[in-house]
Amino acid sequence: MSLRFELKDLEELTSNVKQVQDDLLEEILQINANTEYLCQFLHRSSSKELFKKNVPVVSYDDVRPYIERVANGEPSNIFTGETITNFFLSSGTSGGKQKIFPVNNKYFENMIFIHALCSSTISKYIDGIGEGKVMAFLNTRPFSKTPSGLPVAPLSTSFAMSDYFKNRPSKCYISPDEVILCVDNRQNMY
Repeated sequence: MSLRFELKDLEELTSNVKQVQDDLLEEILQINANTEYLCQFLHRSSSKELFKKNVPVVSYDDVRPYIERVANGEPSNIFTGETITNFFLSSGTSGGKQKIFPVNNKYFENMIFIHALCSSTISKYIDGIGEGKVMAFLNTRPFSKTPSGLPVAPLSTSFAMSDYFKNRPSKCYISPDEVILCVDNRQNMY
């Protein structure tokens, strides 16, 4: 994908925000309308109007029981129409306690796209970013697992350990993946 094409994508996304958001909401509702969580509000409909009218704004504590049920082994479809593959672990800085957030492979696909857009924007002003002329410190931590066996890790670790990162089209980091993916920070920082 060329720099020009990626910047064109960014321009399209930012100049047509309402349509992009409406399309994304429609896609999310179609995928998730039959979940246990949304059925109580939408009755298996994917109507945006019904969503806006019936689905309340919630806090983490409101959805935590659903997240915990999946973490403990119940099927993902109680909460999402896509299979949950990982849980991200928050830093715990906002409430003093770490939280877990369910993630599916679509998230990793979106991260690759966002990374490409960011790199394209930066490349417009800094020559050589695609050839590894940028310093970035990527640290990974060991994974833990939920009772159901799904991996739990901070966002950066989950992304760096994913096949999406390992198989990325551009190897734009100077450090070899073996260093980036080393969970012993004393070794990888050496």
